[in-house]
Amino acid sequence: MLALIQDTQRRDAVIELYQKVEKWMDEYPAAVRHHHWWAGGYRDHVEQVMNNALALYDHLKQQESHYGLTGKIDFGLDSLIICAFLHDFDKIGRYRKTDFSKDKWKKNRMPFEYNKETYSTEEAATVVARAAKHGLHLTDYEIHALSLAHGGWSDIMQRNFQPKMHPLAVVLHCADLLSGHIMGQRQPDTNHP
Repeated sequence: MLALIQDTQRRDAVIELYQKVEKWMDEYPAAVRHHHWWAGGYRDHVEQVMNNALALYDHLKQQESHYGLTGKIDFGLDSLIICAFLHDFDKIGRYRKTDFSKDKWKKNRMPFEYNKETYSTEEAATVVARAAKHGLHLTDYEIHALSLAHGGWSDIMQRNFQPKMHPLAVVLHCADLLSGHIMGQRQPDTNHP
């Protein structure tokens, strides 16, 4: 899906980022408890969020005139794909593999835990910094969407100041909810395509 990004400079930067984390995506979960907790769960989750976001975007664009939404879907496909890909980029390195087999209380858990050696920073700040480090500069609107991608669970929403979610943030959050709360509750069966 990253190949759909029209701006070649931004597409190249995103693809470079993807190539740097591709192995990590295949080996680590998206979370250690709530969703996509298996090896490769991070990849599964990001792909689902990108596909869900694209489906929501297409639906909204088709319904734009019928529901009086003209001008309300004020973001393009490039921003949507970039934000969907990056929405959990702060999790890269957050987890580490562990062996619970000898601990009778934890032996049935997936072999991942929080990596306590990582720094705790605001989620969106981490995403923006990592993207900029690789030449991908995000717009203020994209930063807003990434800051609110987790809705009420977003760092910024935990404070008294709760900003309005703009359309890109809403679509991104809905795509994330669908993936995490519906699609990511069990590991995919590898016997089915």
